[in-house]
Amino acid sequence: MKKFIFLLGLLLVISACSEKEPEYTNPYDAASDYLNLWQENNFQKMYDELLLQRTTAEFSEEDYVERYQHLYETLEVKNLSLEIIEQQELAQEDLKSLQSFDIPIKISFETIAGTIDYQKDLHVEKVVSEEYAGESNQKLDPESPWHVEWDPSFILPNLEKGDEVRLSTTPAKRGDIVDRNGNF
Repeated sequence: MKKFIFLLGLLLVISACSEKEPEYTNPYDAASDYLNLWQENNFQKMYDELLLQRTTAEFSEEDYVERYQHLYETLEVKNLSLEIIEQQELAQEDLKSLQSFDIPIKISFETIAGTIDYQKDLHVEKVVSEEYAGESNQKLDPESPWHVEWDPSFILPNLEKGDEVRLSTTPAKRGDIVDRNGNF
């Protein structure tokens, strides 16, 4: 019986000492969340939950949320398609020190002006809490989320901060219908 209690105690000590390696958050999960919210036109939640702090400091909620909504309504955006072009397999060992990552995405949609189709890198960064901040890139919080760096070219290719998009129509002027002699 003493041997059994000793072995049981030894097993408990060994299991307590062998901590399970924490699972690190994956940048592709944040990218998928961002693209899903975009697909749903949930620009408010994208802004509130998934943008980097420096992005929200540069672009106000109005610049982001209202601009997306206004342009998508004005241009009558339909059939929005968002996809990750190629997804790399990231091992937990890689995620231990990874702080930023670029994910190539394809964006396409139809507008009243025609089809828009372009590719863009979705830059994501791991949010570093004060507890884990320091000189070493090796000490990252495993559960720290990934956030997106955004700029206006995600709305339309080549769109920059301060650019405006205007929609105007010019009615066609019908020419005169005449015969070969110029008679009406």
